Amino acid sequence: GAQPAAPVLDRPMTPAQAATAAAAAPATGPVTTQALDSYQLTMPKLRALAQAGQNMAALQARRPELRDSMRIPTMDPNLLYQKLNGIADVRDAVNRAGLTPEEYVVVMAALLQATVVHEMRSRGQTPPGNFNEGNAKFVADHWGEIQTMMSSVARPPSGPRQN
Repeated sequence: GAQPAAPVLDRPMTPAQAATAAAAAPATGPVTTQALDSYQLTMPKLRALAQAGQNMAALQARRPELRDSMRIPTMDPNLLYQKLNGIADVRDAVNRAGLTPEEYVVVMAALLQATVVHEMRSRGQTPPGNFNEGNAKFVADHWGEIQTMMSSVARPPSGPRQN
């Protein structure tokens, strides 16, 4: 059968769209339903995730040619894993934050999944499908701290701040 067209990441995706794309992604790599069901988010792991993101941003600032090789067409955490693991300097940037590329993508996918659940619940909606309830509760309990930490990664330090 024909593959559906991949959503383009040149325009921002909502977490729900990203989660849908990630869920539909071929599960070849460290991020599987089983991995997400058994992974427990912690603040130290999220701080390591944020640090790895900052390390990679600094690396891409020094070596702009890596930007193109790091680009992925859809929010497929396993495709991201292949990119992170396949470029030695990028792998090193993740390792320096205290994570393996495998763990980086599992933490990121677990956080994404739990964030979508939290945002749906905060709008009074019932999240569909299976998800890790412990991680959803963790995100709900630490929401302010997580938002602050992730916005520091998503936004380059020199860029204008939007509220």
